Amino acid sequence: KVVLLGAQATGKTSLILRACDNLFNDTLSTTVGGSCRYLKTQELTLEIWDTAGQERYQSLAPLYYRSALGAIVVYDVFDQESFSRAKYWIQQLQENGSKDCVIYVVGNKIDLQKTDDRLQGNQKLVQQMGYKHFFASAKTGQNVKEIFQSLKDELVVLKLRQPKKNFDSSKLPQKDQKGC
Repeated sequence: KVVLLGAQATGKTSLILRACDNLFNDTLSTTVGGSCRYLKTQELTLEIWDTAGQERYQSLAPLYYRSALGAIVVYDVFDQESFSRAKYWIQQLQENGSKDCVIYVVGNKIDLQKTDDRLQGNQKLVQQMGYKHFFASAKTGQNVKEIFQSLKDELVVLKLRQPKKNFDSSKLPQKDQKGC
């Protein structure tokens, strides 16, 4: 399970659409609540949850990220306030998410702006926090495939590290000997 979090209009839905269908739609409506898409690969299937960015839906977010093994926190490179919200979501994931959750931070809409010192500062701050940072464009597809591929690779490694659970039939309730 992978969840995308971030402020409204940062391009979370567009990143998912680009990753899953290699499409871009500049007339998407605002996400209400959440929605789920699947991205199938040879190694595993990513269950990708798109969350609403509006603050009024903020209380629903823990329902989506609580059991997530991966999170992509998205901000709009034009909107420094959305980067502040990204830091909020990182904090929420640290405090309330799975301890094994792999967190990526993505500065979206890079096709609209040349990289400047502020963007490099955002990237440096995220990396100092210990997370991977990417610049991307859902519109052009720049780095979108690489982001999801990298996350998938990390999740495969994480899955391989987890101990296998053995089935213990002795813990099943005993049947009555009188029949089915």
